[in-house]
Amino acid sequence: MSTWKFDFTGRVEKLTRNGNSKDMIIEKQLTEVENEQSAQRNALIRYDLNPRGFDIDDLQENRALCEDDYLSELEIVETVHSINHGPALLDWYTKRQPEYMPYPKEGIMDVYVVSLVPGENLDEIFEDLGWEHLRVIRAQLTYILNTLRIEGRILSEQHPRFLNYDKKAKRLYFFDFTFFREIPVDEQDKYGPITQYDDWVLAFNIWPYEMLRSEAPAPTVTQGPPTTPATTQYGTQGLGFSLPPPILPSQMPFSRQVFLGASRRRDRDENRPPQRRPGSSFAPEVPSGGISNLQLDDDDDEGKPGNYQ
Repeated sequence: MSTWKFDFTGRVEKLTRNGNSKDMIIEKQLTEVENEQSAQRNALIRYDLNPRGFDIDDLQENRALCEDDYLSELEIVETVHSINHGPALLDWYTKRQPEYMPYPKEGIMDVYVVSLVPGENLDEIFEDLGWEHLRVIRAQLTYILNTLRIEGRILSEQHPRFLNYDKKAKRLYFFDFTFFREIPVDEQDKYGPITQYDDWVLAFNIWPYEMLRSEAPAPTVTQGPPTTPATTQYGTQGLGFSLPPPILPSQMPFSRQVFLGASRRRDRDENRPPQRRPGSSFAPEVPSGGISNLQLDDDDDEGKPGNYQ
């Protein structure tokens, strides 16, 4: 039985200080709530939080942030698809919120639709995969993350449920882009090339310790442009395939401005199922005069359909 189970009320304790002793009587034992598991007594504390910071202070700023996140995610989807490791972007549009959502009158919602990717969810199968498959996954995952790093995106949370793996084709697919965030411009020089040995990759936590221990120590990678050979950076040596150089932002055939224009020109009051765009996964409906002629009415900032010219 723990000592803390006893009630010391009325007990006499001898207190010694500077060589002098004095008997002290315990009048009341203040600990009340007991935790049987840890043999400790806990105190319950209640306090009020300052409500400032929980509500939206600047509506326009909040709308801009939401829109920026949406457009950024569209760019990420197209980037990963362009290197054959993600779903195709089938459709995207902006519309009014339906009645069952929080802001059915003035609220809008941004929607995008992607294709299904092959394979099985990695979270469900990785424990049954052999080392060769796990090395293939690590190499391709490193390539995906490093490509997005070059574009100024980094993954803030890692989990195998974000991925599908096609065992027959030995190909990894990234399909959940929720936790990607943009690297601030003034911090981009802090993020060097991502290698197969970095925490950005290993934090997915699917590689057994024995496998990692059997490999060579991680090489030192300096800040700036990648100088490490791809076979070392991505770990493709001996796997029977190679990875192309990462795509640079200047080589991307799409832009945030195009995404915004095509999304904003949709009728926000429409209620139709998404439709695949003809021709390819990326075929925005751009006016004949070009995207520069697409202007948004100021009324649109109040959540109302704008006039487009």
